[in-house]
Amino acid sequence: DIDVEDYYSAFLEMVRNLLDGNMETSQYEDQLREMFTIHAYIAFTMDKLIQSIVRQLQHIVSDEICVQVTDLYLSECANKATGGSLSTQASRGSAESAYQRKAEQLMSDENCFK
Repeated sequence: DIDVEDYYSAFLEMVRNLLDGNMETSQYEDQLREMFTIHAYIAFTMDKLIQSIVRQLQHIVSDEICVQVTDLYLSECANKATGGSLSTQASRGSAESAYQRKAEQLMSDENCFK
C-alpha cells in the first residue's frame, strides 16, 4: 500500500518503469486503478503520450528542414518578428512578413500554415 501523500512520486516511478519495460501495462493500469479509482483513466495513456512526444522531438532534431526552420525561428526572435507579450501587429508587421517569406522559401515543398 502507498500513502496518499506518495501517490505522485509512485505514479512517476510507475511511468518510468513502464517506459523502461520493467512493468507490464496491465500491472500499471491495475495499480493506477487502486490509487486513483475511477480517475485513473487519465493516466492510462501517459506512456503513449510520452512515446509520441519523444518521436516528435526525434523528428525535429533529425530532419534537416525542421532544424532549419528552428534556426530561422530563433534568428527571427531577435528581430521581434515572432511577436511576444508586448508586441503589436503594427510594430512587427514588416518583420513578420519578411519572416513569413523566408519560411515559405525554406519550406517550398511543404504545406505551410499561418
